Amino acid sequence: MTFLNLPPLTLGLAGLTTTLVLLRWFAKRYPDIHPFALYNQTSISPVRKPDESAVHRANMTPFTYPLISGLNIREGHTFRDGDLRDVWGLAERGDLTVVDSVSGEKTVLGYAALTPKVDAIAAALLKFAKAASSSPVKVAVYLPNSLANFLISSACANHGFAVVLVPLTKDMRELSAHLAATLPDVLVCNAGTIDFLSLELPASITSVVLVPQNFDLSDAVKGGVDAETKDVAEWTEQLETKLAGRGVGVHTLSEMIGYKAEEKVDVLDGDAFARLPAFVATYTTPDGKMQAVEFAHHNIVSAVAAQLRSLPQHEQLRTTDVVAPLDSWHELYNRIMLLTGMAAGAHIVLCGTSGGGAHDLEVVKSIQPTVLIASANTLLKMCEFAPSFHTGFKLRRALGLLAQGSLPSAVIPEYASLRILYTHEDQPPLLTSAFPRASSTPATLPKETSLTSTQLTQIRALLGARVIYALTHAQVAGAICQTHLLDYRDLGKVRNFGSVMPSLEAMVRDVETLKGADRRGQLFVRGPAAIGRDWVATDIVGEWGEDGCFREL
Repeated sequence: MTFLNLPPLTLGLAGLTTTLVLLRWFAKRYPDIHPFALYNQTSISPVRKPDESAVHRANMTPFTYPLISGLNIREGHTFRDGDLRDVWGLAERGDLTVVDSVSGEKTVLGYAALTPKVDAIAAALLKFAKAASSSPVKVAVYLPNSLANFLISSACANHGFAVVLVPLTKDMRELSAHLAATLPDVLVCNAGTIDFLSLELPASITSVVLVPQNFDLSDAVKGGVDAETKDVAEWTEQLETKLAGRGVGVHTLSEMIGYKAEEKVDVLDGDAFARLPAFVATYTTPDGKMQAVEFAHHNIVSAVAAQLRSLPQHEQLRTTDVVAPLDSWHELYNRIMLLTGMAAGAHIVLCGTSGGGAHDLEVVKSIQPTVLIASANTLLKMCEFAPSFHTGFKLRRALGLLAQGSLPSAVIPEYASLRILYTHEDQPPLLTSAFPRASSTPATLPKETSLTSTQLTQIRALLGARVIYALTHAQVAGAICQTHLLDYRDLGKVRNFGSVMPSLEAMVRDVETLKGADRRGQLFVRGPAAIGRDWVATDIVGEWGEDGCFREL
């Protein structure tokens, strides 16, 4: 009896079985990273003190290697860490796209065309702050993620001024507290957004710069002033009347862009420039007092370099990437991620968002970025996505692939171009209910603003993108810890913050009933990205997992 003489039913079943086996064989997907690599994400010191855990470092910077301290800029046969001027130089490989939030019109700008305007703004700021008592000049930026914000911040970075990060709050008492803690010399804001009758301006402020709500791009490129003359002139006149007798000058952005400097801005070179303050932020101490903290250029470039080098070689940021920062720039982490995109030479897209809104998700669909920087609040809105029957089937299949260690295609087709999503937790509530919250945000902040491991897995399935979730602190530039790019594990409702960044080392110490010997306690960090040289107490309580990742209890 030959094979062809078998009954048709037997032949059909044999053919179907063979087809299914072949399909399963060819459709088989291997994990994006070996599972064992995810269970050994940290280099741990061999010794520890009785009241501490072992010191943890990133695998790429074990204890025989120095922590990442800079951009490694080559000069001849030597290398240097660099400063924010080097980030601007690296950014010239890419370009800047500005999206009009109303019309959706996109305008592409080159860094070479913006450099003269940035220099003019710096010279104008120096003139406006000539009576300033501080050195260097400190500029408070009360603006959304706009071109004006980008230009003024770049002018400060390239010429040794410090950018004061203030939140976009409508509460003038809160804004007054931030200004009183940081004592800036110049305040920059949109015309009509601040009630100067209610705001208590510190005596340090010598000038106020008004920016039009609909800042015309031609002002940045051509130096024209017609686009803002009418509206801003009225606000300038009103503000001059309100501030009469205080000795505060009132100026406009076009005045700065068109400024003709008689002399160039003097800046320091080398190590002296790297020690200058680049950003000034605020945080609230456990006793409720607001304090200012200064981050020098060397802190910032260390955090930027750590972000660039922490990505696997085949997933690093490229000049072809389109980076869209949605989250507000008043948080230092978002500034550092923007600088990271610039240092990689990627295309930067400014879309005028302030973070945390549902509108941000609609903006993403029109931009089609490959790298996205979004807030946890924005992503929580995405978790409310209600799939249809067909989409629900695709979502279940995507979750199955993630469980196998493979990244699926996007369930929501509008985000198909996205490959990396950055989000962060800004010092969450202390991770046990027994301890009071001590951070820069109100103690009543609900825990739902954090993202659990299950929610991150759902976001990966919906977007078909790799998600990096970072833990930040007010006294550390950038992230303290962040999840591995290829770690798709669903650990349930726990909040997993990943391993330590290569610019830092961390440990936990005994606090209350938690013991460092059990890898539980209060988190301490130090390194080039942290302020000072000693251990920084973060007031965050958690534990080291068996995989070397820091997580909540």
